[in-house]
Amino acid sequence: MMNSSRPARVPREGCLRAIIAHRLARSLAFAATIGAHSLGAQRPAEPIVPSDPWTVDAQYLQLNSGSLARHATPSLSAVLSKSIGVGSSPISLRAEGGWLRAVRQATTARGVTVGVAADLGLPNEASALSRLIIRPGIAVLAGWAEAQDSVALYPYVGGTGAPGTQFSWFTTRGRTYGAGVSLGAELRLTSAIGVSASIRHWSFSGDAIAPNRNVMLGGVGIAVHPQALVRDARGWLHALSTNTENPR
Repeated sequence: MMNSSRPARVPREGCLRAIIAHRLARSLAFAATIGAHSLGAQRPAEPIVPSDPWTVDAQYLQLNSGSLARHATPSLSAVLSKSIGVGSSPISLRAEGGWLRAVRQATTARGVTVGVAADLGLPNEASALSRLIIRPGIAVLAGWAEAQDSVALYPYVGGTGAPGTQFSWFTTRGRTYGAGVSLGAELRLTSAIGVSASIRHWSFSGDAIAPNRNVMLGGVGIAVHPQALVRDARGWLHALSTNTENPR
């Protein structure tokens, strides 16, 4: 069928899903902020001892991009990191490895990331880091990129004599390499779980990603400390078994 107008870039349901996901993430971020503020107001002086060097951090990174205007999975990241600092020093390094997906209206970049970050915490009387940790870092990416667009094929004259142009979709794919800087933060709610947030600026190489070679990502997520989570679970099970064996 002939088409005299440039095709829409995305179906309406794609826009609706992107808008819903974006608003849901904003609501989660707001709820997490209120919860963290309430927790801090109730327990202002209690530190969290950073005894677990491992952290798994998963973030939704679409907060500052608005609607994608196309049907696509939003920007996401997952990072496994390990502290390589010394003792309870207020500044320690962290080695990171993970996966990143950076999405904009016509382009997508995704791949494996490797980086290093610094944990900047506030020391206290107990010589332990505070609940809030600021985490600047740098990273590199190796992966794939793609861009979607439409192209004019040929002009035509319709049955009513009106001229038009036939368009068609095309997708460009290729390898991409990137480098990024970030400023992150983690608010420890317990010894095992925290709320994380970050602002990241990435620059990508390759022809496919050329329309959006530089991307700013802002997001929120959940940080989990596996060893502390296992330790807390064992404590809960021990307390439960003790209460079962010695009921009041």
